[in-house]
Amino acid sequence: MNRLSIFYFILILSCSLLFANQEPDRWPQIKSQHKPWTYWWWMGSAVDQENLNQNLDLYHEVGIGGVHIIPIYGVKGYEDRYIEYLSPRWSEMLGHTTAQTSRLGMGVDMTTGTGWPFGGPQIDANDAVRAVQIETFTLEKGLSLDQPVRLSDTKIKEYHGKHPPLIALMAFSNTGEIRDLMPNVDEDGFLAWTPQKDDWTLYAVFNGWSGMQVKRAAPGGEGNVMDYFSYESLQSYLKPFDDFFDGYRGKPVRAFYNDSYEVKSDWTRNFFNHFQQRRGYDLRDHLPSLAGEGKPDKIARIKSDYRETVSDLLIDVFTKNWVKWCHDRNSMTRNQAHGMPANFMDSYACTDIPETENTRFGHKKHMDILGSKFASSAAHLTGKTLVASESCTWLGEHFNVSLAEVKTEVDKLFLSGVNHIFYHGIPYSPVNEQWPGWLFYASTHFGPTNTFWPDFDALNHYIARCQSFLQMGNPDNRVLLYFPIHDVWHNPEGMLIQFTQRLDWFNNTPFRLVAETLQAQGIAFDFVSDRLLQQFKVNQGILQNGKSQYQIVVIPPCRFMPLTTMKKLNELAQQGIPVVFSNHLPVDVPGYADLNSRRRVYQKMLASLGVPVDEEGGQILSFPNRKLWVAEDLPSIMSRLGVRREKMADAGLKFERRQLDDGYLYFVTNHSNESFDEWCPFGVPSSSAMFFDPQTGKSGAARHKKDSQVYLQLEPGESILVRLFDDADATPPAWTYLRKSGRSFDLSDGWNLEYLHGGPVLPANTRVDRLGSWTELGEEYANFSGTALYEIKFTHPGWETDEWLFDLGDVANSAEIICNEQSVGTLFAPPYHIRLGDYLQPGQNKLQIKVSNLMANRIAYMDRQGIEWKKFHNINFVDQHYQPFDASEWKPRDSGLLGPVRLIPCTKLQQP
Repeated sequence: MNRLSIFYFILILSCSLLFANQEPDRWPQIKSQHKPWTYWWWMGSAVDQENLNQNLDLYHEVGIGGVHIIPIYGVKGYEDRYIEYLSPRWSEMLGHTTAQTSRLGMGVDMTTGTGWPFGGPQIDANDAVRAVQIETFTLEKGLSLDQPVRLSDTKIKEYHGKHPPLIALMAFSNTGEIRDLMPNVDEDGFLAWTPQKDDWTLYAVFNGWSGMQVKRAAPGGEGNVMDYFSYESLQSYLKPFDDFFDGYRGKPVRAFYNDSYEVKSDWTRNFFNHFQQRRGYDLRDHLPSLAGEGKPDKIARIKSDYRETVSDLLIDVFTKNWVKWCHDRNSMTRNQAHGMPANFMDSYACTDIPETENTRFGHKKHMDILGSKFASSAAHLTGKTLVASESCTWLGEHFNVSLAEVKTEVDKLFLSGVNHIFYHGIPYSPVNEQWPGWLFYASTHFGPTNTFWPDFDALNHYIARCQSFLQMGNPDNRVLLYFPIHDVWHNPEGMLIQFTQRLDWFNNTPFRLVAETLQAQGIAFDFVSDRLLQQFKVNQGILQNGKSQYQIVVIPPCRFMPLTTMKKLNELAQQGIPVVFSNHLPVDVPGYADLNSRRRVYQKMLASLGVPVDEEGGQILSFPNRKLWVAEDLPSIMSRLGVRREKMADAGLKFERRQLDDGYLYFVTNHSNESFDEWCPFGVPSSSAMFFDPQTGKSGAARHKKDSQVYLQLEPGESILVRLFDDADATPPAWTYLRKSGRSFDLSDGWNLEYLHGGPVLPANTRVDRLGSWTELGEEYANFSGTALYEIKFTHPGWETDEWLFDLGDVANSAEIICNEQSVGTLFAPPYHIRLGDYLQPGQNKLQIKVSNLMANRIAYMDRQGIEWKKFHNINFVDQHYQPFDASEWKPRDSGLLGPVRLIPCTKLQQP
């Protein structure tokens, strides 16, 4: 048993013991894997042991569970401290880091390389990323080509000024004859061939170096990007890592990482051979179609086969072999498959921790929950425990992102099935570096120099509590929604289609419409690819792959379906698994090889289903075996087939559901603008319920009815973890439900304001007669970013009430509440209120509120004053539209306690 197998065994055993010994009405014990992790950029790899220790200590103190090392470009003025990548000194720093994180109970992942994509000095012209270009020449009968066969307008190149090599020359006559002319081309590119009849068009295929270099490379990591379609290129790329780790004596990293696919490449050496082996015909005989000439359907079919071949190479040649290499090094894999011109679900599924991301570029304002479900679905279908996310990249403009916005993003990721958050991120920065320290150009800055750092631990505790539950049990998404990738691939335009996070290939499709319909109905589902569907078997009426269980397969309206997939669906239907086609059956098979033969088989397969029986006015057609349906009204057939539906979706509540040994777990969030205060039906049977509040860490037995209704109170923006038990009773204490009274005690006047830390200078202390943004108090206040202390003394109103709710109104941007010298809690997102009854005392009381604003105001001041802080090599420094960053024209962002601040008396509900 190798070290990785031992690691997996210990991980599974420890999790089993942890959950077996855990009281069901208690919070799970928080482990490093439950906490949020962070991308950790080593700029120029200019790290040292003292600052590594101090950085890691700071991260640990605020609840970061692990770091992901990414060496990148350096900082100006520190060139003498750069450490060459994979050098003995770099090995020493890695070993020191893994030792220190082990001491702190943290984890370490690392990119298999620097910057992105994979590449470096070890990648020569033969192994570098490649591109294809097709040039045409015409020849009339009796004439010869009087020029060498070369590109007239080359977009690709070879080293040392050489012409891109010719890899195929095929001649097509106007009467349909095809000839291979490569044997007739000499070493100088001249063609020795004269046609004696017909006119001919020559298609010359050139394959050259694309010229792409590693982006944001660290010192020692610069060089060509590798050819991701080539096993030989991968071996060449990994050779320096073999040498490095053979001599490395530190603790192993938990996982190696592969970033999202951002490679410009559409070819590889021997592609024609790969194509013929996988598709069964010679692509060279169809070069006009590959070049986009001829009938659109044939062009689309040839290109579909070309795209599927590229997909196969990326998954079978690159992903699987990279995973094997990582496992041989006793480490797991984290993989961002999105961006690939491949069925990226299958690439996600090959790795230990699939990782999604959500970025925002101008027009994209909201995170797409459905877009992130491809990664979580791949994990769910293959029994992977963790689903990671590169979180909050370009969530907003630099220095303008609040913890509240981060929470909203994280909640949506949880709803998509993510349970392992990675912030993007924190640059390593010397602790004594002048503010704002070292920064990365494309991120929400989560480092210690961010002014929200004093309150950052509250968000991290929230995430850790959520993930401690969301990593338990198994996902409970009982519907498989087929991903009709061949409808995307069947496109006569362009060459490769990359499945990027921009989701252009997904939006406005029937596939997405069905997904949105299921989501709106409160039906939990996962996506499934052609490959992954083949892995499922039927066991006692349930569709299973390991621990993954589903009860129904839904096919969105699509035109193309492979024979193997339709055969599998028919087999599942015959074994009792309902298969529902939305609107119509697929009408054709994809691709070009043996097309007529495959069409005949497909039609025969459809005929074997029998004649559909018209039901319910034509809305539902069911075949004689009663397990295969064609439905126009998808919600109706879902209800008819007994698919679980969460009616809470009708009220705007969103959820993620998991199955535990003794019941179910729900993460429920209210992203509507209305408060929810009523009985909430849950779609699973239960005997009792427990609430776990990830914001406060409190828990209690919820009000529960026998029909699995739970009384739920959620303000807009609030989330709750609900644990439902099959046949056990939730134990006391009972959850306290509150109802606000009609009056409140106003505390908006008479606050003393003291500035604690921040800059560019600490403004003078002042008294605030009426709450509002501190930026309105004067110029030095408008420039200030940091933390200020609000303090007020007041006499308890003496009203009879069960509880006092302390409502801060609006806060810019996070606040720690201290009452009578006792810390009550930290509020970093709406609703900004907290229960205060246990902290108030009769007579005189003192309230203190430490409020931290954003970095934006101080950065704007620095840019107006011309203070140099943008000191980074490579890309220095851009805004979210990739334009030079300049904050000098920014208006001051609201800061401080905006109010109104009130004490609200509340009554405990005895019988909701």
